[in-house]
Amino acid sequence: MTRTIVLAPDSFKESLTAKEVCEALEAGLRQSLPDATFVHVPMADGGEGTVQSLVDATGGELRTTTVDGPLGDPVQATWGVLGDGSTAVIEMAEASGIGRVPRDRRDPRRASTRGTGQLVTAALDAGITHIVLGIGGSATNDGGAGLAQALGARLVDGEGQCLGPGGAPLAQLAGIDVSGLDPRLAEVTVEVACDVTNPLCGPQGASAVYGPQKGADDACVAELDAALAHFAQVVARGCWPSCRTARCGRGSTSSWTTPACRRRCPVPRWWSPARGEWTPRPASARRRRVSPTSRPPRGYPLLR
Repeated sequence: MTRTIVLAPDSFKESLTAKEVCEALEAGLRQSLPDATFVHVPMADGGEGTVQSLVDATGGELRTTTVDGPLGDPVQATWGVLGDGSTAVIEMAEASGIGRVPRDRRDPRRASTRGTGQLVTAALDAGITHIVLGIGGSATNDGGAGLAQALGARLVDGEGQCLGPGGAPLAQLAGIDVSGLDPRLAEVTVEVACDVTNPLCGPQGASAVYGPQKGADDACVAELDAALAHFAQVVARGCWPSCRTARCGRGSTSSWTTPACRRRCPVPRWWSPARGEWTPRPASARRRRVSPTSRPPRGYPLLR
């Protein structure tokens, strides 16, 4: 009886793609099972190999675009159009991946996801209406800030100057201007592919868990974690469709939540930097009245 063996591995980070793992496994197994039939089913979890696996499974096509790498160097990044012709699959690992940066140059304080945003722009230029974005295998810790900047958002400091690339500058963030965001995004469905449930911040957050493999020491992890917590607070209090610029849409000098912003979110929640997640807003706190044109006191939980 002829044996049929299904090979369905994921990639080996920084070593082999899932397809190459299939080929290596078959070569080894054939030494003892020369008559077996091998079926290759390369798998992916949102990191390296996601594009190739989905393109192979749907009969799609690969495309290549020159974008900014994690540290700004130009790289050739591959993305895919699936068999339906309207869905694109993009890997952050391709444009902003850890494999793009030599070990001695890895620095998540400076690494940016801008190149991933440039791939999204390339997909929009191709008329894509559905994007699957794999976010594994990155060299970055900027919370997607670079991606947003590449798509037209402006992240500014207290002087109104645009922030530089990387996770560290987020500590200086004062506001986000989304008025220049690519309008085509409103017509596109974006799905994120990942296999983890880490919160943004805290002991199990992005910086603490993934920062060390990207080159961060303990001090850098603490710096990046604080920067991401601050980034989340700024987003929570001002980056809403009703806010036209980095300053509040009502003309306030603060980007904290306005009544119009609160109406956009019918279920009030608190952002907890310590827990790194959104938590239900206590009923007792809902009775508090705080002016939307003033910043909340230090430690005051922000509205979402």
